Amino acid sequence: MTKISGKIKLVRNVVGLTQTEFGKKIGATKNYVCQLESGRKTPGFSVLLKIANEFTKQPKTAFKTYVSLLADDYLEKGGQNEGLR
Repeated sequence: MTKISGKIKLVRNVVGLTQTEFGKKIGATKNYVCQLESGRKTPGFSVLLKIANEFTKQPKTAFKTYVSLLADDYLEKGGQNEGLR
């Protein structure tokens, strides 16, 4: 699990939603949410912005967090991260 995936799962658990419910709120499928939470997929900025708008209402903070977490993720994966393309 990456830092981004852990944060996404934390947000979902804090608001008490299933993966299906969370996915509907952000316009994603349950399968995609599962992939995000397991670290198999790295969310793009638009997905994190949807999460921020839906659950935190702080897109500026989401952007800073996104950049920081992507950098961490990039280093953990030895320089390979699909979210940076």
